[in-house]
Amino acid sequence: MNSPVTELQDVHTLPALLATRARLTPNAEAYRQCDAHGDWKSLTWREAETEIARYSRALAETGLPEKAHVAILLPNGLNAMCIDQAVMATGCVPVPLHAIDNPGSIAYILNDAEVALLVLTDSKQWQNIADVCEDFPICAGSSLPKARRCPPPVTNARTRFP
Repeated sequence: MNSPVTELQDVHTLPALLATRARLTPNAEAYRQCDAHGDWKSLTWREAETEIARYSRALAETGLPEKAHVAILLPNGLNAMCIDQAVMATGCVPVPLHAIDNPGSIAYILNDAEVALLVLTDSKQWQNIADVCEDFPICAGSSLPKARRCPPPVTNARTRFP
């Protein structure tokens, strides 16, 4: 087996770096997050890789073309990390948004960045954005309502993000 330094010489992307790390230390703790109840949740590198693969499959099911811009409007944490890695792994471009930004600013970024897919937490978040959004082509999430000025979000029961 090569040394970790030798292993990293051929790694040129963040998804490849994660895959290499998962292969080298699959059972080591990769990430840790405190949940809403004050309990710590950890993921090993193998578990992180498995979770990212789940997100990648869901993204692939949307049929987005390579290099499509995917906006991520999630609070910092394991879900945001997983979707960010999955977006890159599927050849798309992540557009990180600040979870507590105002709806007008978010709508501006969505349009300016030519975002094809928006990953968000809940329908209330979407409604706040839809109220100020003049034109946004596709949105993702579970059970999102129709927007007044934006087309209805694309919702697929098989493609749900936590």
